[in-house]
Amino acid sequence: MKKTFLIILCICATTVLFAQEKITEGKIMFGISYPELSGEMKDLESMLPKELTVYVKNEQSRTEMPSSVMGKLITISNNKTEELLMMMELMGKKVAIKQTGEQLKKQEQDAEKEGTLPQVTVIKMDGTKVIAGYTCMKAIIEVKENGEIFRSECFYTDKLPKMKDQNDKFFKELDGFIMEYSQKQSGVLMKVTAKAVIKEKLADAMFGISPGYELITQEELERMVGDLK
Repeated sequence: MKKTFLIILCICATTVLFAQEKITEGKIMFGISYPELSGEMKDLESMLPKELTVYVKNEQSRTEMPSSVMGKLITISNNKTEELLMMMELMGKKVAIKQTGEQLKKQEQDAEKEGTLPQVTVIKMDGTKVIAGYTCMKAIIEVKENGEIFRSECFYTDKLPKMKDQNDKFFKELDGFIMEYSQKQSGVLMKVTAKAVIKEKLADAMFGISPGYELITQEELERMVGDLK
């Protein structure tokens, strides 16, 4: 049960600053905190991810998050093709799953028909906040799901490219890159804040399947996750 919780949290869920410089290639480093953990969840805090890194190159992005259960969770997206690639380690095996833009759109349409698609409202607010050297604009994200409403204050900048894998279903109405936000996964609140923006050249190979990973289907992934319960 604990492993399943950690997988859901990870999936759903150094330092030269280029203040205010608009970049299209480099990396953004984030810190993750859990401000409301208590009870059994507090005991799990040492196993929860504390950082993540997003690499961006023009239309592509790669997000890496350490995980005590999955080694390192890697998500790669392409804004142009709308493809999504995920890599992780399950049951001692390195696996990758790839989804096309058409598949992702169908999943969203199916969820909407079934009434399970979260209803998201974005309210742009006055006020700014400097995060990792960037003056960020403020917004409130209101998410209604399963009869519950969760509101998150977030900050974003138009100096970095908007990425499809950066919680797009919640932030797609914002014209920019999210630098700070809070989100609930499996009842646990996690706060993600950018710590540094680093401009650097990145190899094209970073945005494909890494050596040693086996490409599997969605059904195979679901069976593997089910075996961990």
